[in-house]
Amino acid sequence: MENTEKIYQDEMLRILKIIDKTLTENGIWYSVAYGTLLGTIRENGFIPWDRDVDVFIKLPERERARKLLKKALPEDLVYRDASENTVGVMDGIMSKQYGEPTNVDIYTLVGAPDISTMKDSEIKKILRRNKVLTKLFLAKYGDYHKLRKAYKVVPYLTVKAILHLVPNPLIRSIITHYENKYDFEMAPYMMALMTYRRTTEIMPSDIYKSTQRHQFENLEVNIPVGYHIFLCRAYGDDYMTPKQTGWK
Repeated sequence: MENTEKIYQDEMLRILKIIDKTLTENGIWYSVAYGTLLGTIRENGFIPWDRDVDVFIKLPERERARKLLKKALPEDLVYRDASENTVGVMDGIMSKQYGEPTNVDIYTLVGAPDISTMKDSEIKKILRRNKVLTKLFLAKYGDYHKLRKAYKVVPYLTVKAILHLVPNPLIRSIITHYENKYDFEMAPYMMALMTYRRTTEIMPSDIYKSTQRHQFENLEVNIPVGYHIFLCRAYGDDYMTPKQTGWK
């Protein structure tokens, strides 16, 4: 591993330690998520080719979590509040010195419908909507030079120009609507609005009922009690076997 990657990982671990300490001491549910959860279970740390850290919090506790984390951060870290200066659907914390490579993504779990009773076309509609919300954020604030592999120049710049005419509060109101579309406490499933890759990322709510502690590098972090179900649905029953291509 190059020295710069080790520096970035150390910064993300420092951020994760602050998140863990702050939220745990204040009784706020959180869990590591996605590739970080997979790395926790399979590697007890970072997956060698996975270069970020992902965290879940729950919608009802998000505002309190934001306030506590902002207060807890040292001056050399910055909290990226999606509700304030972006139209994104996730928050983040990163180092002021090293920037984006040290960003820890904080996803909000929101209620989702009972997909076990829905037609495939209805589920795909939810995923398409989530994809649009994500693309709105990337198109308005993304750096084309970083995204050029996924976007063609003319359509991208056209959408970007149009979106800069659309007030952020309007886009934010659309995102807020979908965050609260399904009653969180009663929802049989949960998802993050960034979820758009696969239907299996819409998870049964029972997975997130409670958490347990697990080693991640030199820290202990929270993982959801239903981590096995999560990882099987997200990465396949053989999630403990590293993939040569594809998802982790």
